[in-house]
Amino acid sequence: MKKEIYQDGAGNFYFVEYDKNNKPYKVYCDKYGNPMEVEVEIYQDKAGNLYFIDYDKAGKKYKVYCDEYGNPIKANNNKQEGTKKTKILKFSYVVSIFAIIIALIATYFAYQRFFNDNKQANINLSAYEVNFVTSGNEGQGKANIEIKKVPEITNTKVNNSELNEALKKPEISYSKNSDLKNGDRVDVTIKLKEEDIKKYNLHVSGEFKKTYTVSGLAEKEKENKVEEKVIEDKVAEENATPEERVAEDTAQSASNEVANVARPDTQEQEEIIITEVTPSSTVEKAPIYEVSKTVIPEIGVNLRQEPNDTSLILDAVRQGYVVQELYTLLNDAGEYWSRVVYDGKEGWIRSDLLY
Repeated sequence: MKKEIYQDGAGNFYFVEYDKNNKPYKVYCDKYGNPMEVEVEIYQDKAGNLYFIDYDKAGKKYKVYCDEYGNPIKANNNKQEGTKKTKILKFSYVVSIFAIIIALIATYFAYQRFFNDNKQANINLSAYEVNFVTSGNEGQGKANIEIKKVPEITNTKVNNSELNEALKKPEISYSKNSDLKNGDRVDVTIKLKEEDIKKYNLHVSGEFKKTYTVSGLAEKEKENKVEEKVIEDKVAEENATPEERVAEDTAQSASNEVANVARPDTQEQEEIIITEVTPSSTVEKAPIYEVSKTVIPEIGVNLRQEPNDTSLILDAVRQGYVVQELYTLLNDAGEYWSRVVYDGKEGWIRSDLLY
């Protein structure tokens, strides 16, 4: 019986035989159907692929990948081609995974930016800018913190104007805030109120904890003299007889008339620019007549030698006391200060502490 001869994709001739289990297998032969006399030796590479060695026309060896029976496999006849395809496949997997990760990250940030209204606003406490101000006299001084600048709010979805007002009123604690004297060191800590943190969904970072040195408090004797004078005047007024009060009122009226003669009507008074000022300050145009101003803070204010918070304290003026304002000045820190007369002394009080 003549065998039917076939040719595989590699150009090899073969015919089909059956083993004892009636399983077909290829028998490689020449084009006339004569089985190959030399039996092919099958090897296995590190990847588990089977192959045998063959020779080209130039006598150069090359691998022919095959099945367990030595039948060549067309798709894997070139190891280099198979390795290249494997590398391309692996690279495709890596690129796909990387693209998925990038897409997930972009989706997350897009959601946080455009759709998540409940994200937290970041507040850095260390960004607070403040003035440390002292008032009172040596041994009886008090400290106060004035907020100059609040931290920046990074989340634009929060009501910035309302939150800014809350940031201007934080919790301020002092290591010591009474009976202060010059040279004392005061630790100041600023924290946000818990109710504000919950209300505005804030994420608080950093901290504000600084140490300041007390300076510029007036001598205690001056305060005692002022207090004694006020008490004496009050007692004298209460104990005065009707005749003495009439005489005092008459004397005061005469004094006012003399002052009015010496000082023309304020509407006709010309305005001048004060030129005798400190080199670091700018003076506004101001009238030469005096204006009565009243002290606002409960703890009182300091009458200072220069228009700043660190100069020498000349005296202490209590809440409700009246001073005579001569003119105002804008210092290098952008603060308005008033040149005033109190108890016969001229000095400086910050303008926003008077009305």
